[in-house]
Amino acid sequence: MSEDGNMNEHIAQMLELIDKLKAVGEEIKDDHIAALLLVSVPMSYDTLITALEARPENQLTPELIENKLTDEYNRRKEQDSDRNLAQAFKTNVSFKSRNQNKNDKFCTFCKKLGHLRDFCYHLNKNYGSRKRFPFEKEVRPQKPNES
Repeated sequence: MSEDGNMNEHIAQMLELIDKLKAVGEEIKDDHIAALLLVSVPMSYDTLITALEARPENQLTPELIENKLTDEYNRRKEQDSDRNLAQAFKTNVSFKSRNQNKNDKFCTFCKKLGHLRDFCYHLNKNYGSRKRFPFEKEVRPQKPNES
């Protein structure tokens, strides 16, 4: 099975092949069926396989392995759809907020919307339009201390 394959279809194909072998008279034990199911899945399922192999051998039935593989596949599929939905929502929100924030900014130097005075191109054309300008702070003379 490939990484992006359908686990339900894969298990159905494996069980169909096993049924065909049984139909021609081949005897296949449950522990062999369990082993075939475990070795036929992609490497990304290694954590699940390790957890299943840690169980006692009398608990490793083909039905249990079928259920666990199907559950893991469904969980991954659901996680992917949730991730795609979250990414789409995040993209939509960030695009809206970026455009909204641009209209909120007002330059006190050139009186235009979309930027602040610190980033005003008209204020200091030598630095380019996207750099923050190194304004010098106004230094006021201090009053002498009267003592």
